[in-house]
Amino acid sequence: MVRGRRKDHLQNLRDRFPAIAAAEIVTMADRDYRYRMIVPKSVWVPILAELAEEQEWSNFKNDVATYLGTQGASYTRALHEVWGIMYRLQK
Repeated sequence: MVRGRRKDHLQNLRDRFPAIAAAEIVTMADRDYRYRMIVPKSVWVPILAELAEEQEWSNFKNDVATYLGTQGASYTRALHEVWGIMYRLQK
């Protein structure tokens, strides 16, 4: 199961990877991750490997802000809030 809090994140994955293009995105409004796709592990693992191989950013939050610009301000802000919570937890 591939879960997301934003439907467009899962749609972007489907658009990019033909192996999951037909995967249904299920909406479950009462769940912590509202959007989900069921993908066989044998299909998902190569996709994860490809994503890991291309990763070059050194600061995810900054790259998100640059890539999304003002259109993604609420998402970028949420990333920083989660980072702050987890940073305080490690102290």
